Amino acid sequence: LIDEETRDGFNIPTYMRSPEEVAAGFDRIGGFKIEKLEYMTTIDHTDEKKEEWKKDPAAYGRARSNLVQTAIRSMVEA
Repeated sequence: LIDEETRDGFNIPTYMRSPEEVAAGFDRIGGFKIEKLEYMTTIDHTDEKKEEWKKDPAAYGRARSNLVQTAIRSMVEA
């Protein structure tokens, strides 16, 4: 196990590429032909939920933390 300070310092910066950047990358590599490329956004919560989070920022933090943990848990546990 790691200590709390090390855990809290864990950071994986992310950068969401545009569909054009993804297509350009495949074109550079060659050997692939993109027939269909869809761009999906992250979940957009309701205005009601957003208002709840404005009143309770800690709840928003927990929700975002859960989302990130879901995405990277397997990398951290590996």
